[in-house]
Amino acid sequence: MGDAANLLGISPKGGQYASTVGVYRWLEEQGAARFTTVLQDLAQELDVAPTLTDYQYRRFVLRNWCLSLDLWKEITENLPPVPGPFQPIMDDRKRQEASAFVWANVTQGEPRFAPRPIESTQPDPVRNTWLQRRSSTWAKLTRPDPMAHYAALRDLLLQPAEHLTREIDSAPDTARLQLP
Repeated sequence: MGDAANLLGISPKGGQYASTVGVYRWLEEQGAARFTTVLQDLAQELDVAPTLTDYQYRRFVLRNWCLSLDLWKEITENLPPVPGPFQPIMDDRKRQEASAFVWANVTQGEPRFAPRPIESTQPDPVRNTWLQRRSSTWAKLTRPDPMAHYAALRDLLLQPAEHLTREIDSAPDTARLQLP
């Protein structure tokens, strides 16, 4: 699994490539033979697919990517006002999490593997605080019935995700030869 993760550009520092509890539960319920059948069916489906998405290339292109300050400003200026005294904080931490959301959308990857260039410039205590709040922001952005602020933010973040997807996928095949 580690080789496959490296091929996809997923290399968490000190992380392990482990199956989730859900995978183990599914294996217990379905059995190993069913798992093998599903994998063979998937491989056959991919073999006959007319076009395939090159997620490795998408991750390569976005390996150091984040929302620019200008784009973040444009996104936040287009958010509807939030009524009441408590206003959302639209700081660099939220820009980092919004960047991870866009990255995950484009690469179909796990947000924990997203590049974190904004976060990496912060002092250790700030990075630790951001890490503790990461899952809360992600949950608010991805829940099926998000609060109005997060629903609007998600809609605005899907626009640069779609733009990046089109831009990356339309790159000529010669550009893809740059992969390590």
